[in-house]
Amino acid sequence: MEARKDSFGKKVWKFISGNPIVFLLLIAAIVVGTLKDNFFSWANMGNLMSNTAVRFLIALGVSGCLITTSAWCGASSTA
Repeated sequence: MEARKDSFGKKVWKFISGNPIVFLLLIAAIVVGTLKDNFFSWANMGNLMSNTAVRFLIALGVSGCLITTSAWCGASSTA
């Protein structure tokens, strides 16, 4: 029984140490959510989704440019 607790604790610590930014953002969201009443409202979530969608599309475009540019540079440098 004790081994299961250790393995769960190790998994949690591995997740936290592997993703510190996600963990800090989660802590910040919980703190702000407890301090502000309308933070976890449907209007705020919809606003967050609409703002994130635009930035996500821009990030996809930039990533595509970087991937195709590195593929072209890698092909030309080996010739």
